[in-house]
Amino acid sequence: MKKQLNLVLKKITEIIQNNYDDYDEGKSIVINSSLFNEIYCEKSNITTCNEHNEIFSEIKKIKMKPVLYWFSIDNNNVTATTLRNKYLEFKDLKFSRNSASYKPFIDPKSRTLYVGKVKKDFHLRLVTHLGYSKNKDTAGLQLFHWYRLEEFGNLTLNYIVFKEEMCDLITILEMELARKLNPIIGKY
Repeated sequence: MKKQLNLVLKKITEIIQNNYDDYDEGKSIVINSSLFNEIYCEKSNITTCNEHNEIFSEIKKIKMKPVLYWFSIDNNNVTATTLRNKYLEFKDLKFSRNSASYKPFIDPKSRTLYVGKVKKDFHLRLVTHLGYSKNKDTAGLQLFHWYRLEEFGNLTLNYIVFKEEMCDLITILEMELARKLNPIIGKY
């Protein structure tokens, strides 16, 4: 068994070495009022509308690659506690969409709303987090349904794109980033 485990560890080490410093870092999307519109809940597909073509055509290109992402809070006047309370109010409504989990405690100084990862189809994950997925059972932030831009300000969705071979390791990166950023919402 030790020999087999060492082979697995060797493979993981090779993947990490192949990807060390070789990823697409520094990309971001501002989550502002243009992305919040009830029409995207049922009548229109946000990923194909002209208004957001630039955003979604870009992230659709990374369809089969794993992505590590986090939502940063842009407004320094809004507190982690305020956002957490607003989110808990939303969850208490027993809304018909599945929403992200949360820890029983938060870092009141946190400037990160959520840390996540996806192994493929990043654009669909963003649709879910915005609150427009046609599949209401997929858990996500559901931002449109509780996050008040006029009250809380814009968010920035930061993301890093990795090579496909990092698919199985992306969860480890998510956990480590969450430990560093202390997100307000999420299981880590």
